[in-house]
This record gives sequence, C-alpha cells and structure tokens, in this order.
Amino acid sequence: MRNCGRHRSIRFLCMVALPLLALALRAQTAEPTDQYFNRLAREAAGAQPVRASKTPHQRAIDEALRSHLRVLIQINREFATASAKMDKEKLKQLMTPGSIADPNRVADALKELQTDVQVEQEMGTRVKQTLADLRHAIETADLAAAERQHMLKIFDLSMAGPDAERRQYYDSEKVWAESVNDLYQFAAEHNAAIKISDGKLAVMDNAVLDQLNQKITQVNTHRLKMQTALQVYKTTQNKRLQDLGVDRKSVGLP
Repeated sequence: MRNCGRHRSIRFLCMVALPLLALALRAQTAEPTDQYFNRLAREAAGAQPVRASKTPHQRAIDEALRSHLRVLIQINREFATASAKMDKEKLKQLMTPGSIADPNRVADALKELQTDVQVEQEMGTRVKQTLADLRHAIETADLAAAERQHMLKIFDLSMAGPDAERRQYYDSEKVWAESVNDLYQFAAEHNAAIKISDGKLAVMDNAVLDQLNQKITQVNTHRLKMQTALQVYKTTQNKRLQDLGVDRKSVGLP
C-alpha cells in the first residue's frame, strides 16, 4: 500500500484581501487605489508606521479597516504558533500497511490528526467572525446610503470567492480526516482478520477485505478532493498577497 502520508496544511491567509474595497474610497484620497489599500495592510501588519488621513471621516474609515485587518493578521500568527507545536512527524505513520494491521501503534498519530484539524476549524471560525465584524464596520460607517451600499457590494464580491474557497478547503479536510478515523476504527474492529504477510497487508475474510478496500478508496477520494481544494485556495492566497504588496511574514504566515 502506498504511504499517503500527511498533506502539508496551508497556513491559510486569514486576511482575505480587499483590493476592490478601496475603489469606493478613491475619491476621498489622493493615493492611487492600490497604494492606498496596500498601505493600510502594511500599517496593520506593522510593516510601516500609520499615516493619518487628512479628514476625520477618512481617518475613521481607515482605522476601522486597519483594526479588523490587525485581528486577521493576529489570527495568522496564533495559528502559525499553534501549528509549530504539533508533531507532524507522527502523521507520516498513517495509511501504511503496518498501521492498518495494528491500529494501536498509530493511536497517537490519529490524535495528532484530530488536533490539527480541530485547530484549523477553530481558526476558520474566528476568521469567519472577524470578516463578519469587518462587514458590520462598513454597514455602520458614517457614509451616505448610496456609498455604503456600493462599498458593501464591492466587499461582498471581493470576499465571497476567497472565503468560499477557504471554507471548502477546511470542510474537505474535515471529511478526509473523518474517513481516516473511520478506516482505522474498522481495522481495529476486524483486527483478527487483518495481518501482515511477507511485508504486505493480508485480509483473511473476503467480506472484511471488500469493506476495507471501500474505506481505503473513500480515504483516497476525500484526500484528492482536499488536495484540489487546497491548491485552489493556495492560488487565491498567493494572489491576495501579491495584490496587497506584502510578504508572508508580514501577515503572520510562515
């Protein structure tokens, strides 16, 4: 059996960029739109000092955006710290013939997998809430009704795609992890029929063999879906970094 190992979890870009949001503010600032938003992002990351806008109205909008971007960057940093404490070497023990024949030997690896997924799910929930707070900040900003609706429309368009891709990746990862756990639970329940013979996995019961093959197929299918979702999200993440004009370290990514 091929050792599927453990995918390398992306250190997701919690700070889903808002490059289009600045379009609604272009008339209020002498800065070009891209420079304006990139400056806010760098200021939020602490990569450069905050530059105060000329009017109280513009300063309030700037700080509202900056404050929520700071929260998103902090989530990145906390996630990177939590991830660094995980023992990812254990995950390489999973999906090997020997581990399926003796699930007890990978009990710690399965716990590590669940911890990893749980941390990512919790971080994803925090990102979702922070994005909701950011949208609320626009909804309650001191703006004319038409301008507010325009900004909200731009916000929804710029956030919906990236956020959907992030959620799709985390959802697919959770399903994959659950299928891995299901496989090992089945193997433990039918351990008497599953052995290692001449270095290969051997199943002495045809019914157990059929079910085991189905579960392995499910794991591989879910893993492929997860990897595809990961690649889509990673591409979006890299594009957002490029649009913002910041490096990974600036926004808390390893």
